[in-house]
Amino acid sequence: MINLLKLAHFAVIVSRQYSDKEASTSYLEGVIEKLQATKEQRIEEPIFYIKMQIAKFKLEQGDQKECKKLLDDGKSTLDSMTDIDPSVYASYYWVSSQYHKFRQEFADFYKMLSSILHTHQWCLSWNLLSWYVFIDL
Repeated sequence: MINLLKLAHFAVIVSRQYSDKEASTSYLEGVIEKLQATKEQRIEEPIFYIKMQIAKFKLEQGDQKECKKLLDDGKSTLDSMTDIDPSVYASYYWVSSQYHKFRQEFADFYKMLSSILHTHQWCLSWNLLSWYVFIDL
């Protein structure tokens, strides 16, 4: 059986290969539809992870309103989930930090980065954090 969160990770990597953010978003929305059509349990994490990448694409396109909506919806979803993979937490806090950076809300930007760095319960490794930082450069 395939690990759906790993599938989501791969889908996000593939989506970043598109030069057009709209095409990237459409591709990821198609992946979400396929995940929702499966009879598998625990699809919340992979869908959440993909939606955070869509939020990042929206931000890169200058659509702050849609990015903020996805982040707000994501926060509610995240708060209702249990036993969450660190990459799922990190995706939310990374995109949120980038949203605040884009808006030049630097106190909130550093607060989101601090949430990634100081949350030992997630066991977020430096390798994962450096991966997120590297991807964004």
